[in-house]
Amino acid sequence: MDLNLTNKIRGFSLKDSGGKAGEKSAAGNLNRIIKKNLLGSFMVKGAGIVINLALIPIGINFLDKERFGVWIIINSLLAWLSFFDLGLGNGMRNKLSAAFHRKHIKEARSLISTGYASIFVTTLGVFITFWLLNGFITWSSVFNVSKELNSELSRVIFWSVSLFLLQVVLKNIGFILLGLQLTAINNSLLVIANAAALAIILICQHLGLPGSLLL
Repeated sequence: MDLNLTNKIRGFSLKDSGGKAGEKSAAGNLNRIIKKNLLGSFMVKGAGIVINLALIPIGINFLDKERFGVWIIINSLLAWLSFFDLGLGNGMRNKLSAAFHRKHIKEARSLISTGYASIFVTTLGVFITFWLLNGFITWSSVFNVSKELNSELSRVIFWSVSLFLLQVVLKNIGFILLGLQLTAINNSLLVIANAAALAIILICQHLGLPGSLLL
């Protein structure tokens, strides 16, 4: 990560302002960044609530009630599992905050590389285990739905878990943003994803495509 870019993001000056005046200036810049991101986070979360509420009636219209119920369960389970990253992400975030504060850019690069590598290896192991077990699980029985949905559910669960594990790796950019005190940008990533999901469902409905969990 480039030192100039990092300092521009944080709002700190590269010039040595010296003494207490420099410390007060840096603290003032950081406080302004935090206040702006608190306001931005509040607005982003508000937009996220509206989008999530809109997804419910639109999702019911696109899917039948049985499929919609399964979709809600899958999303809820994945949202719950997203909190389990073995502490690697939050650990990287805390160490990154300290490294950025000390302007140790090489240390920050090393932390980011190590964090990504550790989480990638972990998720790869989980993916291989899931891939081996998926074919032996009768998902229609797990969700207590019609047996006719088992084939569709097997594909849906495979792609949901696979993309979820990919997200676990990619969302480390969020921990980096949090380390830079850019909470509003981090929170906006999920809102953008939900807005994209809403747009895709509306497009599918407009094109007259049949309701599908896979879609």
